[in-house]
Amino acid sequence: MVLWLALVWQIPNQQVNRPASVMGRVVWQGDKPQVPWFRAPASPGVNQGDPGLKSWQNPFAPTILSDGSMANVLIWVEEGQAEPRPKLKVEVQDNQIRLEQGGRTVPVGLLGLGDSITVESRQDTLFTLKARGASSFALPLIEKAKNVTRKLEKPGWVELSSGSGQYWARAWLWVGAPQKALFTDKNGSFEINGLKPGKVKIFARLPDWQLSKFERDQETGEILMAQYQKPRIQVVETDLEPGGRAKVDISFGAGQP
Repeated sequence: MVLWLALVWQIPNQQVNRPASVMGRVVWQGDKPQVPWFRAPASPGVNQGDPGLKSWQNPFAPTILSDGSMANVLIWVEEGQAEPRPKLKVEVQDNQIRLEQGGRTVPVGLLGLGDSITVESRQDTLFTLKARGASSFALPLIEKAKNVTRKLEKPGWVELSSGSGQYWARAWLWVGAPQKALFTDKNGSFEINGLKPGKVKIFARLPDWQLSKFERDQETGEILMAQYQKPRIQVVETDLEPGGRAKVDISFGAGQP
């Protein structure tokens, strides 16, 4: 009798704790933003023999498809402990900062506590990689194709930028990112599995491509330093049934903060 009662109690209890999932899509509402390229010398304020103006793509220009879907948007649920991630490589090429992780180019480097990054320059000219935020350092990349490794042990966001005049160059790292963190696919869709039933908040982060503050050279008028506006964050809450699959829509737009 005792064994029978234990089994009867255990079966419904297992049902209540069945993992759930959430799926959805991130879209842009309203007119698509016009994100012009920057016009500047290769190294503003640094004499490298190429003072002519060139065009540099905005690293935070959003990927918006014809139907408004947004690819490569960071999505996460604050559930589960941070865990080691695939190796992250920071590459500098054409005066831009690119992140490679898990065999693909990613908009944000997701790292566990104590993970290391590998930094490599693929250009002939000097580029000093600066980091500020949860970790602060400066890495002068003098030799092409030479790897430099840096271990990141403090949790939080790290902003990567240039310390050699390329004011437009940016990238982000998230040290201690939640286990349930991923990016929308090429269709703007996402799915997070293995969630606990109950109320859950889904976060979406979109870097802002607009400059909020910059300093110019008093003689040439060139921008020497610049800051981007703060990233936009959207939060959607939903209820997850045991073993169920909830569907949510997340949107960004021109009028949102």
